[in-house]
Amino acid sequence: MRWLTLLLFSIFLGGCYFHMIIQSLGSAAAHKIFWWFEWRDNFHFYHIAQNFIGIGIASLILALLIRTYEPEYKWLVLALVVPLAMMLIGNINYPLWDYMGLVRYVQGVFVHGDIGAKGVFLEILLLPFLAIYLLDRLTEEKRRFA
Repeated sequence: MRWLTLLLFSIFLGGCYFHMIIQSLGSAAAHKIFWWFEWRDNFHFYHIAQNFIGIGIASLILALLIRTYEPEYKWLVLALVVPLAMMLIGNINYPLWDYMGLVRYVQGVFVHGDIGAKGVFLEILLLPFLAIYLLDRLTEEKRRFA
């Protein structure tokens, strides 16, 4: 029963992470994150910074949820959530639970994409792991000084 709840929790978080990523990328594309500061000289840097901040916030929310509800199996849940979110992104124009969505996403973005798409791919892949690692280090430091 424990593994079933772990799997259902991972599926739920994968869907949430997918929606947070899509929302952050859409907000960055619509220029809504830094609306008070318009960087006209270097638009590409501005757009990449918006994507990084949006996906970083989504990754931090994901890491906080995983660390709060599944602290013993946090790495396993994260290893299930990230590919599931990538699969859902790859299935935007296809049936929702088609397992080939992960292959479509990796092939379309990482293999055939430009440098910006590869950066977004690596952000989606690595930032949740980095966020959980940093949260672990912060709580470890707090325990050491308490």
